[in-house]
Amino acid sequence: MASLPLPANQAALDRYTVGHVAWGVMLGLAEVPWWGALGATLVFEYVLENPMKQALPRIFPVPTRDSVANRATDSVAVMLGWWLMRRLPPPDPRVALRQ
Repeated sequence: MASLPLPANQAALDRYTVGHVAWGVMLGLAEVPWWGALGATLVFEYVLENPMKQALPRIFPVPTRDSVANRATDSVAVMLGWWLMRRLPPPDPRVALRQ
């Protein structure tokens, strides 16, 4: 599978941007309020991620430090996923019960 020709963690958009949208979708599914999703994202992106990459590089596919542009885009991507999930109507519980 070919990856996007963008440097991971340096360009504003990289191959991990979609994963950040997916994380936002999961937060939306869990009904985390907007301020909780934003707070968790900002703490991870701006406080925890780069020190974790330095201390535990093996758990990251690309353990290079994130650029400021990448961290900002990742944060927006999470909130976009959260926003999209919160805009969908809730699932109909009757559908899950049909066999």
